[in-house]
Amino acid sequence: MATAHQPESSNTRPVDTEVRPSKRPAHSAAERLRIVEEYDSYPAGSPERGALLRREGVYSSAISKWRKLRREGALQAKPLPLSSPAPSSPLVIPETRNWPSFAPRMPAC
Repeated sequence: MATAHQPESSNTRPVDTEVRPSKRPAHSAAERLRIVEEYDSYPAGSPERGALLRREGVYSSAISKWRKLRREGALQAKPLPLSSPAPSSPLVIPETRNWPSFAPRMPAC
């Protein structure tokens, strides 16, 4: 008997359609910068570097990428705005009576 997720053929695997959250949370720019700076504060080959990577759940390749971003200036922590900026002009709502009609027109005789 076939179901929505399992065809009758026994050679195919069922399709997993469940959406799961990421196992590793994304790090903000400030967190990345902090991790890179802490990593670089330890001497090369130090066991503290490995402990930091395990604690933060990142690979050494991520440190290399984040260093490059730091050199390019893309890894700077951006402060959050305290409030949204005020609009420069009030919201203008056009009048609907001036809009063109989209209703079909009768042909002229």
